[in-house]
Amino acid sequence: MCNGKLVLAIMVAIDTMYLLDWMDVEASELPFKGSKIGVHDSVEQLLYLAAKGDIVIHISRRFLTDKIQDRNSQRRERDKQLLRVLSSRPGVMLKSSTLAFDIGWGRFASTEERCLERLLEFILYPEGIAVGEEGHWRNKVSDVHHLRDAIVSRCSHFLSEEKRFHDHSCELLRRCGIRILRLADLLGKLEAYASGHQP
Repeated sequence: MCNGKLVLAIMVAIDTMYLLDWMDVEASELPFKGSKIGVHDSVEQLLYLAAKGDIVIHISRRFLTDKIQDRNSQRRERDKQLLRVLSSRPGVMLKSSTLAFDIGWGRFASTEERCLERLLEFILYPEGIAVGEEGHWRNKVSDVHHLRDAIVSRCSHFLSEEKRFHDHSCELLRRCGIRILRLADLLGKLEAYASGHQP
């Protein structure tokens, strides 16, 4: 409790697909329809909670690297501008000094981070990740890096719709101390928590 206000002290990492949907709606000059509107509104609700100081939102450095390497120059510039807007929002943690971190898998990672990557790879992809294999191996590497960043940054929750994360959520909590939740589930929990603690 701080100045009569309940402090949750939750730091959350948010998965790429939520941010991409938010960016698409933000950048659109026409009224947007479909499921992305719901995701956009949920991200805005999360940003509102961050502005209130209830949570801190961590943007993965892997996400930043993916965006600056986008081969579509127009989309890359658009997304960089949106990231600047996002980073100016209160409660959003986005460090530009880490932009070059993931050029090359684990190339600049510390020994501890590489060990964590191997553990996450074993949990998520026990069959292994063969560079160049069919089946979106780059996406698998990106999954590992997103989770690594969240854990190293001491996030308590990782927000994602990715089925593989949820399939291994118990083991990720037990071995890495991070909870896997969908964005809508976290917002529901925070709303119920706040309602139950109102004077």
